[in-house]
Amino acid sequence: MRDKFARLTFVLMFAAAGILIQATPAAANNDPHRSFAAATPFDLPATFCGFAVHFAFPVDKEYSTITLTADGSTVIKTTGSLFVSLTNNATGNSITVNASGPGTVTIAPDGLNATVEAEGLGVLFASNGTEVGLPSNLVLTSGPLHFTENLALSTITSMSGMPHVLLDLCAALS
Repeated sequence: MRDKFARLTFVLMFAAAGILIQATPAAANNDPHRSFAAATPFDLPATFCGFAVHFAFPVDKEYSTITLTADGSTVIKTTGSLFVSLTNNATGNSITVNASGPGTVTIAPDGLNATVEAEGLGVLFASNGTEVGLPSNLVLTSGPLHFTENLALSTITSMSGMPHVLLDLCAALS
């Protein structure tokens, strides 16, 4: 479940949503508490845009700190540079966007719910994006963003204000 959440989180920040948090030591890392946040390519199912979307990461220089709180929540703070290449698997149409965040994700002790607080640029996907007011279920956002998500369903359960949507990625890839 954490891998699924990390995928959304780090794409979003990123963020995040494929993308795995890996607590591995990183070369050129001056802070021993930070770990390289490795991004692994993955495919977003056709249920999000009407066609499957492949995510790849030509620039992947993000680092995270991971903290376990007293109540059992996991807090992941991520900074660095992340560019995402998205490809429509049906047509081959592709776009590369900056999704460098930064942001913080707090995973509830149950592992099923998370809160995302992000700034900067990020790719946000949610199976109910259009139901909460987004132009599609896959968008590029900019600026402050705060929402909670049900990780099992990939759904936004609440959002504090609408994010600034720079690009409807489903439309750009169709």
